[in-house]
Amino acid sequence: MLKLNLISKENYREVSLKRAYFMVKRVNFLLVIFAIFLAAIFFGADFIMKKNLQEYLSFSDPSKNGQELTDDKITAINEEIDDAILVQKDFFPSSKLIEEVSGLLTNGISLHNLRFDLDQKTAKISGLADSRENFLIFKDSLESSKIFTKINSPLTSILQKQNIEFEISAEFDLSQLPIL
Repeated sequence: MLKLNLISKENYREVSLKRAYFMVKRVNFLLVIFAIFLAAIFFGADFIMKKNLQEYLSFSDPSKNGQELTDDKITAINEEIDDAILVQKDFFPSSKLIEEVSGLLTNGISLHNLRFDLDQKTAKISGLADSRENFLIFKDSLESSKIFTKINSPLTSILQKQNIEFEISAEFDLSQLPIL
């Protein structure tokens, strides 16, 4: 076998060292890239573990455990219910009173004004009756009503025979209203 040496031994050694140097350089580069990749994975895992640990500790914190969180929610709901009860307590069924008065109206009676005073439990009804008979029928139906009591109207209301402007004042009892 014949060997040709075109490069001198010194140059050959230099070339082989350069080759080894580039090989080591590539391996080092790949190791650095691999180390950076592992570091990123470890930092991500560390972040996720810390987050999960904080969530776990917040649920197992003796100052705010699950029972106390539920108690806080129940307290908030109870406060909302109490607010709703206060609103309902002050509810005034004006539509039922208006319905009651309109049910007592007869032909020939038109109302101009209905005023209800909740504090004094009084009502003022004013309107126009086309005849004295229709006015008296309306007044009698108010007096026979279970809701209205102490019905008062001025005597001037019955002095005229036709086109009577009237104003009736009465007290009302909300407990006599039909159930809502």
